[in-house]
Amino acid sequence: IRLWAGSKMSLILHVNEDDITNVQISPNEHYLVVKTAREFSLWSVRFAKKLGSLRGIIANETAWPVLKFNADDSLCAVVRDGVLVAYDTATMRLIRATPDVTYSYKADSEGTITTAEFSPRNPNQIAMTIVDSVGIRVEIDNIIVDFEEESAGKVAVALTIDPILRRNFLNADSPVFKEITEEMTEAEKETAKALNDVARERMFQVLWHPEGTHFAAKSFNTKTKLIEYSLFRIGQSTVTAQNLVINGTPVRFTWQPDGNLIAIIVEVVQAAKGNTVAAAGSADNKPKSIKTLNLNVYDLAGKHGVTLVGSLPTNGVRIAWAPKGARLVSTKIEQSMADMYSITTATTSDKKLTLNHLGNLTHQNFNHACWDPTGRFLATCTLFRQGSDGRNEGNRYVIWDINARELVNERFPDGLSLFAWRPMDRPILNDKEIAHLKNTLKDFIQKNVDQEARDKAKKLDEEIEKRKKKEGVYITKMEAIARNDDAQQWTERREALRRSSASYQRNQKAIAGILAQIEAGEL
Repeated sequence: IRLWAGSKMSLILHVNEDDITNVQISPNEHYLVVKTAREFSLWSVRFAKKLGSLRGIIANETAWPVLKFNADDSLCAVVRDGVLVAYDTATMRLIRATPDVTYSYKADSEGTITTAEFSPRNPNQIAMTIVDSVGIRVEIDNIIVDFEEESAGKVAVALTIDPILRRNFLNADSPVFKEITEEMTEAEKETAKALNDVARERMFQVLWHPEGTHFAAKSFNTKTKLIEYSLFRIGQSTVTAQNLVINGTPVRFTWQPDGNLIAIIVEVVQAAKGNTVAAAGSADNKPKSIKTLNLNVYDLAGKHGVTLVGSLPTNGVRIAWAPKGARLVSTKIEQSMADMYSITTATTSDKKLTLNHLGNLTHQNFNHACWDPTGRFLATCTLFRQGSDGRNEGNRYVIWDINARELVNERFPDGLSLFAWRPMDRPILNDKEIAHLKNTLKDFIQKNVDQEARDKAKKLDEEIEKRKKKEGVYITKMEAIARNDDAQQWTERREALRRSSASYQRNQKAIAGILAQIEAGEL
């Protein structure tokens, strides 16, 4: 394994191990977990060295990833023999619950911890699933780590769990998977596979929201025979819960990456209308059932709890939300099917959300779909693969806009083996500055609105003052002209000149003649 990083993409780590089969990178990219045919090992990316083998820490695990890291990489943990075992990642030193035990946390009431998942955002929160004689329990806890000063610096020496939620699922099913062996007949293998499919559908599962703000627990209620989702909103010290019952079989569940929406593809079985004609010689003429897939979108921030935004038919079995915005696409790659959807907000006061089908994306034989980091474009690609005739079929990519319109359709005769979007640049503001801006955004907007109003009022006052000044100058000039006229007796002079003019004399004679005729009665 070779790892490059930095502005100059320098080689920073070379893992020289034989038969590497899997690699896990910690959330903050400080550590690598490397699996080989012989062992698991932990590597420091910063110091470019092997910290040690994880033999004894990790059993012969088949699940991947095997180590769970917290949000800042300071802790890692595994579930072993029904207890939580946590380590200080930098030293891989066990953090004990008490000095005389070899675990970090053990459930009470003889419970067995089956899964543990750290919050993706809060390094001091963890969710655990616990099975006991009563049923299944979910815990969401705050983690308190005690440190001691040693020559090498601060070292984690004790771990305390402070529960903020304990939720029992008394009617939840705990299905048992049936092992499929080579000694089984084909019919037995098919039966076992069908039973395992049912068990997988009913299996208790938990999932964090990518932002760590919500947590979901999926369970099969043995009384109602329905799948239920318990949806928790996570605070620093409080948790609120909502329940969502699904009529049908959930095929896929996904969180909106940066919002309060969830999307679930649900398989619904309906009886066909009328009787189905049986094959010749068959006595089976019962109505056959029809399976359909619906895309359901729910709003966790609805006024009355979890609210159904909309339910529309879909062809897909996988969901890909756009990284930003309210677009999503469902895909069924095996049949080259894809549907794009949008969630719009009404302009009315209730701001009601609506689910809309934007269109089908037609791209034959595509086997890969990915959104660009801004969420404005979607790419469907036919990456390299051999066709039935031995020819290369991986030779095309298509780019769509957020309204399901085709923008680019590019073909590569020599083959296409990789398609990747350029990552977004790192934001100018750090997480703390962004959080502060979000918290003060309303005040910031109001402050700018008030400042704009003050600027407009100031500009208007300046214009009025300028106009008054011009008017004052004009009045002063007019008064000066009037005073000059008085001083020079221009008014008397103009009147004397007017009276001495020939036209004035003629007018006066004409007027006198008319007046004389009037007096004589001639007019």
